Amino acid sequence: ITVVTAPMGRTSVPGLYAAGNVINLAATVPVSIAEGFQAGVMINSELLEIDIAQAKALAADRERRWEERYGERETPQWTGHVNASLADLAAAWEPGSALDLGAGEGGDALWLAGRGWEVRAVDISATALERGRAAAKERGIEGITWEQGDLVAWQAPRTYDLVNAQFLQDWEAFPREQVLRRAMGAVARGGRLVVVSHASM
Repeated sequence: ITVVTAPMGRTSVPGLYAAGNVINLAATVPVSIAEGFQAGVMINSELLEIDIAQAKALAADRERRWEERYGERETPQWTGHVNASLADLAAAWEPGSALDLGAGEGGDALWLAGRGWEVRAVDISATALERGRAAAKERGIEGITWEQGDLVAWQAPRTYDLVNAQFLQDWEAFPREQVLRRAMGAVARGGRLVVVSHASM
């Protein structure tokens, strides 16, 4: 097999890199080290591109699955009511700013906003969020920012008095611990993090 080398150690064979005396018989030790370093940079770059492509594919698949779930029927998947655990805890709290992670069709966000909270509701499903928007309009509830985002990569733009995550999970591998650690970072000083789940870490 003839292997044609290109700058930075890349060869004509995908995934194969070469450096030093393999491609340059006159290379001294310092030259070989430098060429090896350059090849290493290119290998790292290629592996990073592969990781990014795989992550994008997983995110697209996760979004597709949730869209299919909410699209199974034209009516809401859930009751539209607040989760009882959140209502029990937050009923006596002074309203402030709230971040609702995995908001779905907006049951919690609608309840919070109806009690005077300023809410950012984030979910991966555009269909779910649109149902939340429609419910808010129908009930005359304002104060909710609806935002589509995959929580695996989504970053909170600020901190909040309340960060809420009710039954945050997925059918496939989902980095819950990573997402929840990031959620803790979105809690304002003196604020609260409310996490309820029936899924294991």
